[in-house]
Amino acid sequence: SWSLIDQAERDIFKRLSVFVGGFTRDAAQQVASASLPLLAGLVNKSFLSHDPDTGRLEIHELLRQYAQEKLVEISKTDSTLQDAHAAYFVEFVQQREKLLKGEQQMLALTEIEADIENIRAAWRHYLSKKNASQIWNFSLGLWHLHWIRWWNLAGMELFETAATALQGEENSEAVAARALAQALQGYFMAWLGLPEQGYALAKEAEKVFLQINQPEALVMTY
Repeated sequence: SWSLIDQAERDIFKRLSVFVGGFTRDAAQQVASASLPLLAGLVNKSFLSHDPDTGRLEIHELLRQYAQEKLVEISKTDSTLQDAHAAYFVEFVQQREKLLKGEQQMLALTEIEADIENIRAAWRHYLSKKNASQIWNFSLGLWHLHWIRWWNLAGMELFETAATALQGEENSEAVAARALAQALQGYFMAWLGLPEQGYALAKEAEKVFLQINQPEALVMTY
């Protein structure tokens, strides 16, 4: 019952509803400003579940939806939290994208996949905002994950939605982010038996990257 927790716990619980599919203590502290005593209190009162093996915390989905409704009533707070949540997870993916290339690949995959629903929520947030710089920052890490896991269809759809979201945007960041999304979409299309269509998208991206100083993106396109 909502009455079992005090006002401070209620406020934090509402803020924690921004997470989807669970979260770590670090994420809770950085995104929702949730202190360890408040998290422990919510666990003790069964508002949060705690996995002792992974250390992850989770809200039952029905409770999360209820808390989310309460949070949305405070529209400014909800918007600020969505921004903080998305910023945390784009940095999270960027950090682990480097590990995907080395000996800690399995650890990075485990951590990314544990938070995949939060990552997808953050991606959708930036698509809805047409935030080209953060879509760009997200793209290579998400491509690397989908490539390693052979999530070819999901990868194609992921970058297709990004290219569509940025269509018509004319600022330089948006043009570059859309071109990268098209190139990565084309990559997965080739694995799905659509090499000609994928090649056409890559050629479009190549034209963009030959005009701007983005050598890494050009290499990815090739």
